[in-house]
Amino acid sequence: MPFSDFVEKDWIITEKTQSNKPNRIDHYFQWENNKYNLDNSTIRISLRVHGSQVVRFHRWFAESEELKTQFISWGIISDFFDNIGETILLCTIICAILIALFYFKIPGNWMLGTKIALFLVFISISKGILEIPTEMMGFDSEDTLIASIFGNLINLVLQATFTGFIVMVVVAATDKLYRSTFPNFISVSNLFNLRGFSSKIYFNNYLIGIVAGICTLSLESLFYYCIDQSSNYIAYKYLDYNILLSLQPLLIIIIDAIRESWMFIVPFTALSLILYRGIKSKWLTILIAALLSSITSIIDTDPVYIGSIFFFIMSIIYGFLLFRHGLLTLISFVISKYLLSVVVLLFFTHEIYNIITGIIIIFLLLFPLFYSILHYLKFQTTTKVDHLLNSTEVPSEIKTSQPLIPKVELIHN
Repeated sequence: MPFSDFVEKDWIITEKTQSNKPNRIDHYFQWENNKYNLDNSTIRISLRVHGSQVVRFHRWFAESEELKTQFISWGIISDFFDNIGETILLCTIICAILIALFYFKIPGNWMLGTKIALFLVFISISKGILEIPTEMMGFDSEDTLIASIFGNLINLVLQATFTGFIVMVVVAATDKLYRSTFPNFISVSNLFNLRGFSSKIYFNNYLIGIVAGICTLSLESLFYYCIDQSSNYIAYKYLDYNILLSLQPLLIIIIDAIRESWMFIVPFTALSLILYRGIKSKWLTILIAALLSSITSIIDTDPVYIGSIFFFIMSIIYGFLLFRHGLLTLISFVISKYLLSVVVLLFFTHEIYNIITGIIIIFLLLFPLFYSILHYLKFQTTTKVDHLLNSTEVPSEIKTSQPLIPKVELIHN
């Protein structure tokens, strides 16, 4: 009996060897489960005995050649989609750099780009420091602990600095296009201004993003269920317990939400505004931006294009919120969708610490709304945001024209 729940009739012995050793006889047994057969792939167990002592017990899933070939093909297709997505992202970054450096009709706000880049660099480094307890498992035992930590932090700082530089340039370009495209929306530099928290437009836009995040979470759950019932493969989301083993799980979750959201929002907004600059049609821009953004394997599905279809629908929602309500709604939508997904997973652990962490996350997510409501109850009025709009931040686009060239009359002697 290899283990406590072993049922002899469910297992067929496939290999049995015996070897004579000095003063003992060694045995090796291997069984195959005859109850579960998944495309000729089976569950197997093995037992190695030295004399009268069991030295090794192993249980594994033996893949068939067909399954191995299918997995390799799936990986190749997934990598192909990822390469296309990275190419589109690289082209977007290059266009944003050119606009930031050489588009002089609209003044650039480099200070804004620098502040956002420094903030993202700071939280990326903070995340790396908080994850040291889990990263220690990958340290080389030949190096000292201090040397390993120091080397890990150097790589982290260099990567975060390079990413921050790219973000700074892309944000500067995005801010240029955002100000000229949406003059009546709250400017990027005033998105987190406390004076705007007590305004009606801020409250409405932020609330729309959270409501859209809750509805999308339900839509995503329905999508996962339908794909699972259709006998196609989809990888369900899971709680990464490395987060709970870090120095501060709550901070890790919040940092991940902010960082991942901004790393998606900035290039997506830049791509949408660049396309709109040339197309001049909102719905056509939304469709093209959604199509380009969906060419990636963010969700592990088989076939891969199922995940792209879902992300195409999500990208349409992203584009609609951006062009209809502005960047504030898009940010609250993406962050709330990420945080609420984690909160659901935390609640399903049924552990008090994780449940309290989830409640704190929900409170922090709703804090701007609570602040706005308390401000209104106290002063019975809302704050005007006319001075926070794009139209009041920078003069209109500079128009250029060709200089007049005077006619030069020839003088004949």
